Amino acid sequence: MPIPKERLAEIAAIPDAEIDTSDIPGMDEEFFASAKLVLPPGTSREAVLRAHNLARRGG
Repeated sequence: MPIPKERLAEIAAIPDAEIDTSDIPGMDEEFFASAKLVLPPGTSREAVLRAHNLARRGG
């Protein structure tokens, strides 16, 4: 069932500080040691890394 655009806008408007993440476990070194990158079909690893680097630089 798709989420209505109005509801997505409401969710996007919630400030990060108001989102309760206390029930989400932390991600420690053990998590990242066994993590695997899973990409959608047709997405290249290089494209994801470029997008990540651009986001880190604010561009």
